[in-house]
Amino acid sequence: MNMLTNQGLNANFIDMKYLITTDATADYPKCFEEKDFYIIQMSYFMDGLLYDGIETPFLSTVDFYNKLAAGSFSKTAMATHDQVYKFFDELLSKGQDIIHISFAEPLSGGYACYCNVAEELREKYPDRKINIVDSKSASIGEGLLVWYALRNRDKGASYEDEVIYITSMRDNMGHLFTIDDIMHLYRGGRLKKNAALIGKTIQIKPILSCDPDGNLITIGKAMGKRNAIKSVLSFFENMSEGLEQEIIFIQHADNLKDAELLKSKVIEICNISEDKIIIDELGPIIGSHLGKGALTLSFKCKDRKEKLKFEK
Repeated sequence: MNMLTNQGLNANFIDMKYLITTDATADYPKCFEEKDFYIIQMSYFMDGLLYDGIETPFLSTVDFYNKLAAGSFSKTAMATHDQVYKFFDELLSKGQDIIHISFAEPLSGGYACYCNVAEELREKYPDRKINIVDSKSASIGEGLLVWYALRNRDKGASYEDEVIYITSMRDNMGHLFTIDDIMHLYRGGRLKKNAALIGKTIQIKPILSCDPDGNLITIGKAMGKRNAIKSVLSFFENMSEGLEQEIIFIQHADNLKDAELLKSKVIEICNISEDKIIIDELGPIIGSHLGKGALTLSFKCKDRKEKLKFEK
């Protein structure tokens, strides 16, 4: 399986000091064409089939989320040690240094795998640099950190300064999620049946985020879809108060109507032009865990350690 994918790749490599890489969990918006930027592809199993996005194309967004809503279960598979080794080795062999921005360590074994492979490859390529940075984020929180890292690299940041910048900026990535189908949490084994049935009856919509260490946690609950969006907006306003937003990411799981509504409300709250709010589809890796109808919002925020109050 070819794990080396990118957006806007220059096959001969432009004169870049180092490469930025990430994994598919970042849900990096497809509308951007980035040079010398690579994504480790990931796979999912559904109805007995393995979809790797290469040999077996991913299902369309509509088909994927309709299957989830109908009761199909999607199980994600992180990249194996051999796949990660091949991914990094191919880049290092071309004389490139790498900074990899990883899915949060508490949410996956991927981070540990990347670190182990990086240690092996440092011995093979002693003149090359490879650093693995835990984003302490999920989905577009990770993706937004990637966006800022790419912008900072393009401004001329040195390799060492870039690692420091990413490590510092990760505490300022705000990311909020709301789930539309609470029964999806039950089907995925993340919620007991009785709690799911009660939640479905009264239309409970959990509001999720990541704590400063990268754990996915519930920070609130709302009754009904519109109240859930209001709750997300309330957290957004509190976390981003006084900050100028360069860009904001909104992603949806086959739920464009609510994504557009969320965008319009964000514009009302902060002084940002419409073209700086990017709406994209939530990919199958994170979508497998959130289900059809989910919404995500990512933005620059004040220090998560200080600003966001978490519920247990």
